[in-house]
Amino acid sequence: MSIELELSDEVNAQAVRNLFPLYCHDISEYDGSLPNRNGIFGEDGQKTLVDPDRELDSWWGDRDRRIPYLIKVDHIPAGFCFIERPEVPHEGADNYVIDFFVIRSLRNKGIGQFAAEEILKKYPGRWLIRISPKNKPARRFWQKVVKSMDGEPSIEETVDDEDLVCYRFTIA
Repeated sequence: MSIELELSDEVNAQAVRNLFPLYCHDISEYDGSLPNRNGIFGEDGQKTLVDPDRELDSWWGDRDRRIPYLIKVDHIPAGFCFIERPEVPHEGADNYVIDFFVIRSLRNKGIGQFAAEEILKKYPGRWLIRISPKNKPARRFWQKVVKSMDGEPSIEETVDDEDLVCYRFTIA
């Protein structure tokens, strides 16, 4: 099984867009979100999955600040990761994992671990990841990923003003 981490661009952006509603469905278990009136996890006006979700457009604009990755397994889209690198670091972080997703049939096979480690290595510095406190699988996943990194960085766990669990750590 080959795992690829591709910087997403206009050519493969549609694959990320197609995976995004699956991610939203998964997250709804923890945040209680519901589909729109058309049954789509997306913008209110989105009528079909063919209609693009314009909320995602900004991920293919400013490459220095918002960085989308496509995760592939054996050349098939299997997940994605959205990284944000603000111009001026805030909240004590240089890098943020905004969203991270691997399709269910490929979880717990080392794919997410590989992709996450590769991304963290690409962007050394201070990281912040926010997770719903109810999303215990994601919390375990990120704790395991961070502990596997060289130097075994320590994780500071706090709760922010939106009641999200925040993991802060530094990758050298």
